[in-house]
Amino acid sequence: MGRGWDPQVRGLTRGTILISLQCVKLGMVTARIILIDEAGHYSEPFQFDYTCLSLGDAFLFPKITSVDIPQKINGSATWEMGFSDPEGDVVFVQFSVFRNGSWFNAGGFDPQVFGKRSGVISIITICQLLGPMKSKVVLVDKAGNFSNPFEFSIECTGVARNALQSSPFGGAVSENPSALDSMIKSFQSRAGHLIVAIEGSSFSSFSVEIFDLHGQRIHHSMSKASETKVLNLSEAVEERLANGVYLYFVTAKKYDGTLVHSPIKKLILLN
Repeated sequence: MGRGWDPQVRGLTRGTILISLQCVKLGMVTARIILIDEAGHYSEPFQFDYTCLSLGDAFLFPKITSVDIPQKINGSATWEMGFSDPEGDVVFVQFSVFRNGSWFNAGGFDPQVFGKRSGVISIITICQLLGPMKSKVVLVDKAGNFSNPFEFSIECTGVARNALQSSPFGGAVSENPSALDSMIKSFQSRAGHLIVAIEGSSFSSFSVEIFDLHGQRIHHSMSKASETKVLNLSEAVEERLANGVYLYFVTAKKYDGTLVHSPIKKLILLN
């Protein structure tokens, strides 16, 4: 069973429809196309064969394959999420929380599964408020491609004792919106990529600046605050960088124009 779409040709008596084919497996594929009019009448089917020599890009993205999460959580709970990734380059698990009709970035963590094409990731959900919590989780690979999102709702029946100190960027899903207002989170994954996320709803954008040890800036880029940036240092500059230590910091801009700077941190490049 395939899929279909509205070709946006209503009112035309003849014309051409552009069709894009994606390969989900290698080898010979047999396909069939049928047109359906407004009254529900079907055209004669057109059947054709084609050979897939490589997979479409979308099928190389990571996928969430299974989730085992409790419906009610008293304080905190650990649950598992199954994944698959044909390229084995997942570097980040990103969370969002739903508040006041909008999704907000709630951080994430490096699951330490780089090099694995399938497996299970353990996740800790920490309740910081009583009541229902709606969240979303996606996987991010080293190229910045996102998996299919998984949305889930739980009932927090208790608040964790360490809720105020718990960071969603360390692997927990934060429920406290006030704790998300001024968080700039960044770290270097085991694969060597710099991952930056801004948590909360009060920021509009952020910039990343990287310097060598002589103080010369070698990289500067801007991103929306709602995005998680996955930066490959060896590809982020025009000239190939030597192995060694570099410095970086992040500047986040609030909607009112206020700038918030992160501490200066180290990056270690090992090609």
